[in-house]
Amino acid sequence: MKTKKKAKKKAAKTSIKKGPGRKPFKPTADQRLQVKTLVGLGLTYIEIASVTINPKTKKGIALDTLQKHFREELDSGMGYVKSRVASSLVRKALNDDHPQSAICAMF
Repeated sequence: MKTKKKAKKKAAKTSIKKGPGRKPFKPTADQRLQVKTLVGLGLTYIEIASVTINPKTKKGIALDTLQKHFREELDSGMGYVKSRVASSLVRKALNDDHPQSAICAMF
């Protein structure tokens, strides 16, 4: 009698079909720029993951997801921000409207 109950339970468990699972995360161009900028500003990976929102779940992404999908941005973010700031300072230093920028750009 016990074996019949076990067999029914086993059959019930195996007959449940599961779907293919969640669709993989696909980063947008805006998210890539955001991650690159936040790395350059010195935020930790955990902080960046928590503010990088997955549109399907409306929550921050996991640290593994950040490292998997944003590897290039994580590696190049600091250089990206430094170059943007330096370019902006030089542009303003060369403009006669901002003489204080010339002092900042020289140091």
